[in-house]
Amino acid sequence: EMGAYVKMASVARDEGRVDQAIKMFEQAIQFDVLGDAGNSTSPLVMWHVYNAKFRLADLLLDIGRKEEAQANVVAAVGIADSMSRAYPDDKIWQLRRAFARQLSGKSAAAKQDYKTACKEFKIAVAEFGEFSRNAPDNLNHRLNQGYTLGWLGKCDRELSRPDAAHVSFVEARSILSELVAQEPKNTEYQIELARIGSLIGLSYYDQMDYESATNSFRASQHRLEALRGSKGGRAMAREIDALIDYNNARLTLLDERSRANLDLGGP
Repeated sequence: EMGAYVKMASVARDEGRVDQAIKMFEQAIQFDVLGDAGNSTSPLVMWHVYNAKFRLADLLLDIGRKEEAQANVVAAVGIADSMSRAYPDDKIWQLRRAFARQLSGKSAAAKQDYKTACKEFKIAVAEFGEFSRNAPDNLNHRLNQGYTLGWLGKCDRELSRPDAAHVSFVEARSILSELVAQEPKNTEYQIELARIGSLIGLSYYDQMDYESATNSFRASQHRLEALRGSKGGRAMAREIDALIDYNNARLTLLDERSRANLDLGGP
């Protein structure tokens, strides 16, 4: 039953029914509190507990309720760590640990604890990279590595470490460009590459290289506009339109205030 509630909650989240999704995730977690899950170390039971807490925490972070997310972040990380130690040969639990570190980094970043966030993201990047090397045909590992590098770069930027941020952004772009080359019709890959392009635009802006910043934002914008009319793009129209609006605003600021010391803010 716990798994069924998590599935229904995930569908509700994807459909934008956020309040309903939160209630369903909370109901799933109640099975852990009231049932046998709390006294079980069964991998299947612990997977359901981890999955419910992870997904609820991720949703709460996405809507800005970071304090409410914290307990579930800690629980998800704790479960992933303990189960990966208990089952060191189970690659799935090792992968869940990488996702838990990514989640922990996002939680720390939401609290503006960027040093802790960088530490967590570096662990996740290394672990996703190891999975990618061991299973090069699994493109999801590369996607997760590139996505996490974007987060790492954003946190380095917040810590006024522009060189480190730029390195992460460029590495993420390289990974995502490879993915797009392999699967050009994959909308998720295209959107993430466009997002990283915007972050590289910010990085160039920090370096006062306004021409390169403008080119990066425009390249990101062209990619998103091309996606708009595609079947996959229509399914993700809200996210694409938000990124297009973001790029338009930054291009306007660059055009009007390219000589000002202005922080454009990250997507």
